[in-house]
Amino acid sequence: SCPFVDPFRFSSPPSSPPCAYPFHEDVQRAVDDDPINGPRHDAYRRQQGIEYETLLCKQLLALGASFVTESDLRAHGAHKTPDVLLLVPLGLLVNGSYRLVRWIDSKAMFGDEVTNGSDVKRQAL
Repeated sequence: SCPFVDPFRFSSPPSSPPCAYPFHEDVQRAVDDDPINGPRHDAYRRQQGIEYETLLCKQLLALGASFVTESDLRAHGAHKTPDVLLLVPLGLLVNGSYRLVRWIDSKAMFGDEVTNGSDVKRQAL
């Protein structure tokens, strides 16, 4: 008899020979080759996010900015947190006038028109 194959777990092929699931290899190949939504891309995006958050913190330290990180905030019980909460707001020149920046949430995502219009624009200046 065939074991149940979890459609959300394709990290390794099933240990038993294929029987009622002849498309498993095709599905696995599609998951592996997906350049946008597959687990390989998700891992890459997560890694890039960590690298950019680290770079952000290094640059803020070089500026002498006072801030706490998302990890710091979570350690104190906060649930919805930015990547960096500035303890002293920074002035950012936008279209000839200064805007105060109180927090920064680094995004490791592709900035297409749809994403910028929905996810990012709500948080922007």
